[in-house]
Amino acid sequence: MLFLKMLRDIRENKASYIACIIVVAAGILVFTSMSMVSNNLNSAKERFYKNANFADGFAAVNGIPYNEIDNLRKIKGIKYIEGRLVKDVRVYTEDINRNVYIRLISVDLNKNYRLNMPILIDGEYLKNNSKSILIDTGFFNANKLKIGDEIPLIIEGKKVNFNIGGTEMSPDFVYAMKSSQELFPNPEMFGVAYIPYEVMKSYFKEKTLVNDISFQVDNNYKYKDIEDELKFSLKSYSLKGIYARKDQASNLMLSQELLSLEKISKTLPMIFLCIAGFILYIMLKRTIEQQRGQIGILKSFGYSSKEVLYHYASYAIFVGLIGGLVGGLSGIALAVPMTEMYKDYFSIPNLSSSFSIEYMIFGIVISLVVSILAGVQGSKKVLKLEPAEAMRPENPRASKKTLAEKINFFWNSLNSQGKMAVRNIFRNKGRSTFTLFGILFAFSLMCTFFNSFDLFDIIFNQQYEKVQVYDCKVSFQSPLKSKNIIEEIKHRKEVMDVEPMLELPVNLKNLWHEKDIAVIGIKSDSVLYNILDKEGNKIALPYSGIVLSERASQILNAKVGTELQLESPFIGDEKRKVYVSEIIPQYLGLSAYMNIEELSKLVSKEEIATSIMLKIDDENIKIFKEYYNKSPVITSIEVKNDLIKKINEMMKTSRSTIWSLLIFSVILGFIIIYTSSVISFSERERELASLRVMGFSEEEVLEVLSIEQLFISIVSILIGIPITKSMMDLVSKAFSSDLYNMPTDVSYNAIIIAAMGTILSLFIAKLALKRKISKLNLVEVLKERE
Repeated sequence: MLFLKMLRDIRENKASYIACIIVVAAGILVFTSMSMVSNNLNSAKERFYKNANFADGFAAVNGIPYNEIDNLRKIKGIKYIEGRLVKDVRVYTEDINRNVYIRLISVDLNKNYRLNMPILIDGEYLKNNSKSILIDTGFFNANKLKIGDEIPLIIEGKKVNFNIGGTEMSPDFVYAMKSSQELFPNPEMFGVAYIPYEVMKSYFKEKTLVNDISFQVDNNYKYKDIEDELKFSLKSYSLKGIYARKDQASNLMLSQELLSLEKISKTLPMIFLCIAGFILYIMLKRTIEQQRGQIGILKSFGYSSKEVLYHYASYAIFVGLIGGLVGGLSGIALAVPMTEMYKDYFSIPNLSSSFSIEYMIFGIVISLVVSILAGVQGSKKVLKLEPAEAMRPENPRASKKTLAEKINFFWNSLNSQGKMAVRNIFRNKGRSTFTLFGILFAFSLMCTFFNSFDLFDIIFNQQYEKVQVYDCKVSFQSPLKSKNIIEEIKHRKEVMDVEPMLELPVNLKNLWHEKDIAVIGIKSDSVLYNILDKEGNKIALPYSGIVLSERASQILNAKVGTELQLESPFIGDEKRKVYVSEIIPQYLGLSAYMNIEELSKLVSKEEIATSIMLKIDDENIKIFKEYYNKSPVITSIEVKNDLIKKINEMMKTSRSTIWSLLIFSVILGFIIIYTSSVISFSERERELASLRVMGFSEEEVLEVLSIEQLFISIVSILIGIPITKSMMDLVSKAFSSDLYNMPTDVSYNAIIIAAMGTILSLFIAKLALKRKISKLNLVEVLKERE
């Protein structure tokens, strides 16, 4: 009987329960889909790393004899070590505007065990004494190549043709970026190719030298146990840098993405489930208040308090079970296209979406636990009700003048409906608080997602329109004298302005805090690269000291005036002291800045540069490229507009995802507001019917509700703005990394659009209330239940 009663009650209030089920389903959908995608990525990554013998550590040097590599194996803790020759070369193309690069990596085919081994996807593996190479699948597909095609490369100023023997995926280029400064892979312009060592060394001046070292650590040791000794052994070979697997660029990007997925799969579902739990709690509390008489009859017929409690808790169990089931099945379905989407970013063999009932069951359990907790808390009141007391209507509450009535100018400005609305707000604090929280949740949710959509524009506009104001950046194979470069470039008529830049990898330490970071050296009065403060104003780079980004300062626990220890492979064994002169916001990358003259003194007696920044018109870039395209000292000519176009293309998928979240937040916001409105209406059916009997028209009754919601909405939106700011702070802390730092500012556009979305939801809810008022059965509602 109680089961049938539950079904009847749910059917009578189906709109509210369906809304609650949707919120639960949304939370479980996010949990299931994100967890499955994370599991798919992580499982495929671990299999790939194991099969390809992904190294535990890496080191870069200017050059070490290949036969010296085996001697490094004597270092205690090193299980296996190998050297490779790694060189970036340009692909010869007729289109002078396309700068296409290939990173050639040597493979010693004479060794049976190899680290970072490329996994063959299609075609044939490498053979000694063959000009056949393996190309990564991303570059191969993006440039519409075929196995057997010839690919011309510019090596040491000469054009050399190679045959594409097959395609591969390698563990150290899962996320293939040309440099750590880039945010997205660009497979059309950059690829990775593997070539037999014996063939590769014949084309480069290094001959028997290698410049890249990978190693595995014994099981009883850690990377930190051997870092110092290996660093010492490699210093004589001009060590450029040494780092663990966790800091390897490709693995770092993949790890950050997995971490983001894990955080989303935990935080977003809990927000949705808390909202659903809150709605359930209020709904059941309201149902119990309305059914006091029925509860009294049930208890008088012999039903115990626990049985009645279980009955009302079953409403929540129903919502949790249905919502969890719908959300789990939807999450499994969504995980498939999401996993496929990640194939466009990460090159991992056998990455696929596997069916997992585990996450679906776990999701249902979570939804049931939250629903039962909310249901029990909302139903506890029935335990206190005795049969005689329950069958008697609840005593009316004592009332007195509200605070609003004491403010004469405000109170006198209201009509009768407005006065009734304001009295209801203050005299029914529980109901008003529920409505306030409902609207507050809806506004904050919409505002947060709308603001997140603006974040991409803020991040990229800040970096590429306000900071990096140059048009073109030319990078060199090795540092060159700034004076010579400027004299060479500035006479070109197509170049309007030119400035040097020095990028130096360093290790910064503050007590036990340390971080490997790239220090960028520019002119103090640079006009092509701006340093901006928190207000977005340009500041002059100090002639001494170092300027840190906020993220770097947090990692180093540094403040303005803090003295840091600076080490770099380019300055030998010396340890320099630098003080922090400024801390600035920076959204892309993790960098520090110094005056180029000061930074150059650490390495050379003269000012040097690793690249130059140019101010040049788009139509003249082609002329400049034609002249310097075959220069042996230039490794790349990066056009900022081309980079921005590529970033916008890569962001299409991310933007479509955020648009989906935006639409979802609007729907969810409407559900919350609609549900709170319907619950409020159900609690006041008798009161509203009384107004109709006394002669109030439907419009006048609706006006009472509308004015009440208007006042609560204004307060909710005002409170929602700082709540949104707090939510953005939490999002920033959760998802910021060395690759990007999320801003926490809430834009005016997001506040205005979220407010409009909230008002629209209130208007639609108002139409629903108008329909309910028109259907009020005045006689039925006013009858005293026996």
